[in-house]
Amino acid sequence: YELVKDERNSGATPRMRGLQLALVSAATRSWVSSCSNISSERRRILVVHEQHLQSMGCDVRLLGIIRQLLEAQWEVSLFFRSATSPHLRSPASTDLSRMLGISREFREDLLYADVRTLPPPAIYGNTSSRQLALLFSQGWFNAVMVFFWFWNDPKPNVAELVLPYLHAYAPRHRRPHVTILSDDAHAMRDGLLARAETNPGLRAMYVSSAKRHSTRQSKVYVLADHLLHITKQDSEAEQRAFGFMAPENCDVLRLSLSELQPHSEPTNTSGLTESNSTSVTSARAAQPTRSLISTRPYIGFLGFGANPTNYLAVEWFLRDCWPIIRK
Repeated sequence: YELVKDERNSGATPRMRGLQLALVSAATRSWVSSCSNISSERRRILVVHEQHLQSMGCDVRLLGIIRQLLEAQWEVSLFFRSATSPHLRSPASTDLSRMLGISREFREDLLYADVRTLPPPAIYGNTSSRQLALLFSQGWFNAVMVFFWFWNDPKPNVAELVLPYLHAYAPRHRRPHVTILSDDAHAMRDGLLARAETNPGLRAMYVSSAKRHSTRQSKVYVLADHLLHITKQDSEAEQRAFGFMAPENCDVLRLSLSELQPHSEPTNTSGLTESNSTSVTSARAAQPTRSLISTRPYIGFLGFGANPTNYLAVEWFLRDCWPIIRK
């Protein structure tokens, strides 16, 4: 902590000061649009994630961030921690490689090759601590964005694995600007779950998790220059909880709706003859459709039902809100 704090307080180079200012969003501007203020030096960012991008909500959002970075003329590379089966990847690695502008033809073995032979832009799969040391010792990147979640509790998350190596091995005068992108105010979320949960065993688990996550978050956040959240409420709550994060270094990620689109896969019509393709089309057309417009109001909920944040929210709504609405 002292080493990181001293590095921040020491005279940063003009390039790093410009980079930091560029990565701090003003209240009415998105984080990505502010990147245009960086100097003429090639802008290289490494996006660090728990997995290869898939067709799930948080990954669609991360794909939107990558698209905005590319639009802002950033050179984007991706590092993912966990192995992901090719059939689950979205976009497919070949498509993602083309999107990032990687000139090398994609091969699966290149994901785990010696990083010294894979200058950015590139896609890196996690192999070992030596790989991380070699990756950051090259001094290639002037910014790193790390996805922050506790998917693999109690195992370390990807930020806990990667950031110590970044600080230990990056060249002294070329340490990348570090941004953490957090999907939640994790410790606060655990505390709220504990208050809402009626099962004593689960409640005790959430109380313990809140304490543990608060400690882990503070140890990782101190290694970052900038903290991004999805909502204003989360950002403000974590500024209060972790006072060492200056308000100007905390912000809310803003993406346009046009960026929040999953990667579209081409329709696979191989194996369909002209006749059975027509039959499929006709069958779809014949299916009855129900209009979303109705004279009576409907209330619905979209979310993964096994997620405690979701099902406890539904229980709260049904208990505290629904009777009032029915009246």
